[in-house]
Amino acid sequence: MDGCEEDIFNKSELLLKYNPIYKKFPILIHEGKPITESLVILEYIEETCPSPLLPTDAYHKAIARFWIQFGVDKRSESTQQTKMISTNQLLKLHRPFNSSIFSNCIYKILSWKHYYNIFSCKVALFASGLLFSTKLVDLAVVATLTTYFTDDSSKYPVGKAAVFGNIREGLSASVKILLTYFSVDAYFGHRKIIIHSSVYYINGMVVMCLVSAKLFSKSMLLIDIFNLMGVILLAVGKAGVKFSLGTFTADQFRSHKPQPIVNEDRVMARTKAWWGVAWILSVVSSITLIGSWTLTFIITSSVMGMALILFLCGIRFYHQSYEDEDDDDVDDVEYHRPFCVLRVVYASLMKMNMEYPSSSDDFFHNHENQLELQPQLKFLRWLDKAAIIESTCDQNEQAKAGRLCTVTQVKESKFFFKMVPMWIAFFGFGLLLSTGNTFFSEQGNNMYDSLLPVLILQNICEQVCYLYDFLLRKWVPKAKWKQAKIVRFWAGMVFSTFCFAIAWRVEVHRLQIVKNEGLLDKPAEIIPMSTFWLAPQFCLLGLMRGLIQDGLEEFMTDQLPDSWENFVPAMNGFVIDGIGSFLGIVCIYGNRSLFANPLNRSGLDKYYQRLTIFSFVNLCY
Repeated sequence: MDGCEEDIFNKSELLLKYNPIYKKFPILIHEGKPITESLVILEYIEETCPSPLLPTDAYHKAIARFWIQFGVDKRSESTQQTKMISTNQLLKLHRPFNSSIFSNCIYKILSWKHYYNIFSCKVALFASGLLFSTKLVDLAVVATLTTYFTDDSSKYPVGKAAVFGNIREGLSASVKILLTYFSVDAYFGHRKIIIHSSVYYINGMVVMCLVSAKLFSKSMLLIDIFNLMGVILLAVGKAGVKFSLGTFTADQFRSHKPQPIVNEDRVMARTKAWWGVAWILSVVSSITLIGSWTLTFIITSSVMGMALILFLCGIRFYHQSYEDEDDDDVDDVEYHRPFCVLRVVYASLMKMNMEYPSSSDDFFHNHENQLELQPQLKFLRWLDKAAIIESTCDQNEQAKAGRLCTVTQVKESKFFFKMVPMWIAFFGFGLLLSTGNTFFSEQGNNMYDSLLPVLILQNICEQVCYLYDFLLRKWVPKAKWKQAKIVRFWAGMVFSTFCFAIAWRVEVHRLQIVKNEGLLDKPAEIIPMSTFWLAPQFCLLGLMRGLIQDGLEEFMTDQLPDSWENFVPAMNGFVIDGIGSFLGIVCIYGNRSLFANPLNRSGLDKYYQRLTIFSFVNLCY
């Protein structure tokens, strides 16, 4: 038997080749096949060598295995004590104070530091620039995009400006659900999406920069074309970056030190901590961007361009995530995609005249031998026919023709349709949210303070979901969590009613000041009214999104199959942001008589009044 030594500080290519996951030794190479981990190697030798290592007697073999496990446990404890030695030494320093409260505080601080240590994975630093630039663009550009369209460069009526804003939001939500379908759990897919989406993002801001610089001031058609082009590029860019960047960062933390069991809570905590740091830095940086739209676009596109270069510099250092492989049929991948719902519906319609089977063996891949597939709902029973095996032709041919689906596909499709009424109930909420995102910023465009402070307040209020979750786990018994989540939805709906009631009264007050000051036909004049008048409605808008959007994600994750978990955020975003934005466009055209140019002569107060009534009716529903 030949052996070779390894330098732990300069690992050889042979070691990395035979143990690419843990990059540790010892490694046994037998007949060209590597076996890693000490206990695994011993078990392999025990099973393959003619002279066994363990005693032949069953009792003595059990005793030997006990002491092996004892050694493993003691080694694990020793490692853990070594990691905590700095903590213990620090606690010894303050023992003379004899203060258990102080000890607990120190221990908790060190525990939080270990849990939220965002610098544990150095390669995540390469993605930090894009995290920061994305948040900066959100605050400086996307959040107030409606005011860009009503600026001197485009001079759109407020209704048309809101339509362009809703197109961007709706298109972004639609693109995100398509990206989820094509690249969920794909490491290289996420990296490529980030790169291409960042390029789209930058080009979108460059196109709008050209319009804001009044290069096409003589042609309204060119202004419309370039603005639409910029909106599409921004929508695709934001969808791709927002979808992939968080997942990619989490993959880096997850793959930094591969473990048999990954602490997903810690991975997500560190990912969210990175986003939090990026948000704080973007808030500080956005204060310097109070100026013309041309300058804002130049700075934000330049910052994102430099962030993209930094991201590309880290390509050779990024960790690759390793997905568990199983022996299931490759077609099982399709079972876990919600888009198989269309296939199930088609197959069911093709077999509408068939009778329900009398034996569970007549269902395709019916591993649980069910005669009536779960969930057992009468109005969805017809979908079971998609899994009925026809005796006229081969099963594989039926599947290829789209006439046969597995029991798993049918069950997941039934769960999907079961949740459709719940999603429909949030169409109205999406409409209210899209209205706030487009009209609120325009409402404060000509007030004498910057909109940035109220936008920051809105973002802070969106994080109320974390406080709600903390209080839920601390004070509410686990048996009542489901009812607490329903209360969360109800609270979000109540806030939406108050939000638009306040926005209505604030707009009435703003128009009264405009009339008193004689500014009805002077849209460029500053209104003697502070933007902090808008703070309550912006805060309530943030509370609405924080309570309902994150609550809906948790609720749907609990209700839908585990294989749909990666699709839930995209589907919820499409329902709230996508369909809500498209409904906003319909409502704007339905009330187009209220949206004149300038805003001072529009009927925005009446529109808010109607939405207040609609919000109350939606709450009762």
